[in-house]
Amino acid sequence: MKDGWAIVEHPRRRECMMYLFDRSTPPTLISWQGPHTITLEPSWSMRPVMVGGSMGQTLALTAGELCGASADGAWVACRTMLPEVGLRCAVVARMRDTVADHAVSFTMGDATASATLRERYLPGIGAVLYAIADFPTATMGQRFAVAVAGIENRSA
Repeated sequence: MKDGWAIVEHPRRRECMMYLFDRSTPPTLISWQGPHTITLEPSWSMRPVMVGGSMGQTLALTAGELCGASADGAWVACRTMLPEVGLRCAVVARMRDTVADHAVSFTMGDATASATLRERYLPGIGAVLYAIADFPTATMGQRFAVAVAGIENRSA
């Protein structure tokens, strides 16, 4: 929690969600799993957002079909079809070391593409890292794998 992320991976489907939140005020997380549903409910003590304004907290949520986590950080990756042909793959990460120079390896079938994580700042969340790679001849039926800063995906 102190690193500003939590990952929920559905045990029966190829789906995962990464919750990102402010490292200085992490929420308390409550979870529940049913036969077809998993919930993760963040709960914070409310605090003023601005003088004369409302009370609240910020939470970022990203979904994907692959994820990975270690003591160094966590990530979620997905892919989508490009307008003409091929696929675009993307990863969103939160690393303990916020320097955005970690290597990312995307694999689609027999093809591999490398990328470097880039950093974006989200108000109320902090630094979030991301990378994108295009595979012009790939199809959705091919094996998809990702590694971020040496953290391999949990399922292929």
